[in-house]
Amino acid sequence: MKRTSLLALTTALSLTLAACGEPQTAPPTTPTPPTDPTPPTDPTPPTPPTYPTPPTDPTPPTDPARVDFTFTAVPNLTLRERQWDTEFDFDTTDWEAVYAFYDADLQAQGWQKVSEDIESGDVDAEYAKDGLELDLSVDLEDGNYVEVQIDIDESASAITAGTFGLYTLPGLTINLYPDANVLQREWDYDFDYDTTDVAAVFAHYDGLLRQQGWTEVSREDEFDVTYQLNGVTFRLDVDLEDGDYVEVEISVDQNN
Repeated sequence: MKRTSLLALTTALSLTLAACGEPQTAPPTTPTPPTDPTPPTDPTPPTPPTYPTPPTDPTPPTDPARVDFTFTAVPNLTLRERQWDTEFDFDTTDWEAVYAFYDADLQAQGWQKVSEDIESGDVDAEYAKDGLELDLSVDLEDGNYVEVQIDIDESASAITAGTFGLYTLPGLTINLYPDANVLQREWDYDFDYDTTDVAAVFAHYDGLLRQQGWTEVSREDEFDVTYQLNGVTFRLDVDLEDGDYVEVEISVDQNN
């Protein structure tokens, strides 16, 4: 009985000593895998360089000496006839090129050539359009410049309404020959109104001139006045003719 107890005690003690003398090894831990590093962000792309906007095509040069006067007919009055005479002198001797330019320009604006007379340094041609008649004359003057005359006649049946001027005539926009300087410009207009009211007709044109910046510089009589604008001289003369109708004469002279 005692041997059994002693044996059991010895066994228990051995187990206790074994437990105390041999430390227990902890199971290895699995290391935490490293996390992927935050990928670098792409750097802000550089701002592309800016370039100046290419210039647009420049506006074609205008005629720096151009002066104009725009007008309409006197309201509520009947016109008997109108005559429009213009003259331009160009600093060139190439009369053939000048004629070719105006002939082509007139036909491009719907004028039909009726006749043509060409001699050395002298051309006369006639055109027609919508009941209007136009005469074109191109002359080499003194062998050193070319003179161009454009004349339009309007009969009572062909008179057109609209706004006109020094470069805007019935059925025609006057374009200047582009390959030579203009030496001189002249205009002579003649309008006949079926009225005897000289004052009303004069007031119409005089008012338009003053509105457009023309300044009175001299006066021959009540209805014969000379104006100027930028060195250009404009004469307006309104008269009662034969006690029957009013004639308006406009004369403009511009030296370049």
